Amino acid sequence: MALIELKDIRKSYKTGDILFEALKGITFSIEKGEMVAIIGPSGSGKSTTMHIMGALDTPTSGTYLLNGLNVEKLNDDELATVRNKEIGFVFQSFNLLQRTSVLENVMLPLTYRHMPYPQREKRSLDALAAVKLEEKIHNMSNQLSGGQIQRVAIARALVTNPSIILADEPTGNLDTQTSIEVMRIFQQMNEEGKTIILITHEPDIASCAKRIISLKDGIIVSDISNPAFKRL
Repeated sequence: MALIELKDIRKSYKTGDILFEALKGITFSIEKGEMVAIIGPSGSGKSTTMHIMGALDTPTSGTYLLNGLNVEKLNDDELATVRNKEIGFVFQSFNLLQRTSVLENVMLPLTYRHMPYPQREKRSLDALAAVKLEEKIHNMSNQLSGGQIQRVAIARALVTNPSIILADEPTGNLDTQTSIEVMRIFQQMNEEGKTIILITHEPDIASCAKRIISLKDGIIVSDISNPAFKRL
């Protein structure tokens, strides 16, 4: 059974009398342990696909199975539970709490699970060690470089031990060298068994994944094993 399975997913938005079809019946599956890039220009449907896969939105029609669970039939509370247990998010905008320590930012998802403090702290320290930020645990988030902030965001995504890491334009605000360092972390996580899904418009970032799904105008135009895979 695939970890992620989308079958004929369609998503429409209505503004006044205008109906916009963001996704026009996309179908694909992702196996546990894959590293996949979903790529496309602005308006291609990749962000809508990301929101559906991340249980941040539901499709207009079609079926989305996550670990065998029929996601599009869940209510808001059930979707929130799925997000917290199954998916670790890394966003371009980082979404860290300002004037809050690195350690507290990483512990936040575990707080929602009402986990005892000693356990939250240990798991958060382990996640920060995985991204080589142990020495920054007491720093405020506004005292870090852009690359360090993104590594904190990756640690926060890791701390719940999710089935999937879903990264939306994870290097969009970073310089070239820092982007390479961040992508190296994702590749290492994938080699350790994590399922990584990258949403990007950058071919260089997509080249770091072993499989590339290309979207255009709400449809899949290609789904290939990456012949130019680049190990960093």
